[in-house]
Amino acid sequence: MGGGRLTAPLRGKRVLVTRAAEQAAGLVEGLRALGAEVVALPLIAFEPPRDAAAVERALRGVAAGDVGIITSANAVRGLEAAAAGAGMDLGSRLGKAARLLAVGPATAAALADAGVAGAEMPAEFSAEGLSAVLREDLGGCRVVLPRAEAGLPWLPEWLHSKGAEVFEVAVYRTVPLGEVEGRLRTELAAGIDVVTFTSNSTVAAVVPRVRP
Repeated sequence: MGGGRLTAPLRGKRVLVTRAAEQAAGLVEGLRALGAEVVALPLIAFEPPRDAAAVERALRGVAAGDVGIITSANAVRGLEAAAAGAGMDLGSRLGKAARLLAVGPATAAALADAGVAGAEMPAEFSAEGLSAVLREDLGGCRVVLPRAEAGLPWLPEWLHSKGAEVFEVAVYRTVPLGEVEGRLRTELAAGIDVVTFTSNSTVAAVVPRVRP
């Protein structure tokens, strides 16, 4: 009996998963394996960027000496779609950069699956983690930063503070799903022990809907 409790530490707990449907399967399965009752309620979805031509231009503009920082698997998928639409090979285009950084193992795996080799992975997604990899002076260096349309500002601000010329391009959009507020309130009222947040976008999708 004690062993069962150890192997299912979340037994009796209701866990709300707010992640986008196409990315939630692994988290849902893992939580269920730990004994949780999972309530899967996607609150966000991913859509193509408003300006697909800008992504194509960014890819064509990658040059020797550039540093590319890819912050998510979603960014890789956005780049893949743009490269495919323009008849380009993503690996060849990104391979023109002097260095390529992948933030997190999921991003590194997505790049590998897309045929992009040679990406380095910082130990953590922070100024300290990036500094440990980007030891050289970034003064005058152009950093290509494909990311979400409304990405957090700290990364480009930090790169600017290091003297880099930052070229941001929106390769996908995160949008809140409509018509879920009623179910969200119902599930919370029924009793939720844990709410999972996998990004600032999921937090932003929940808070306005439950605020009194």
